[in-house]
Amino acid sequence: HESFENQEISYTQEEKELNWENSGYTFCLPEDTNRLLDIGSKMNICVGHLYRDKAANKQCTIVYAKKADDYELCIELHKASNNRFRLIQKSAFSNHAPQGKLLEVFNQWCQVKGVC
Repeated sequence: HESFENQEISYTQEEKELNWENSGYTFCLPEDTNRLLDIGSKMNICVGHLYRDKAANKQCTIVYAKKADDYELCIELHKASNNRFRLIQKSAFSNHAPQGKLLEVFNQWCQVKGVC
């Protein structure tokens, strides 16, 4: 098991506006790379290893959604040329597509936050 030095991830005000709460779901920005490792481990996805440097170096923006203390969704965004956030991918547990209420709330988040 590799060990990684934890790196804090800083955010612009615009990125901080991606935080959101609705229907018991909370959309959050990971505060550091250890959070990405935790998300990756608990959701059985590769965000903790493959995306930690990209997120720390601001090559992408990762947002995660949780319900209570459970991670439900992980979202990768890139900044588009029109300065809006563009959706690259979204993954529920084990890279499954979000369904049901989670998908509904995700779509609302995209609409409210102008993610396309």
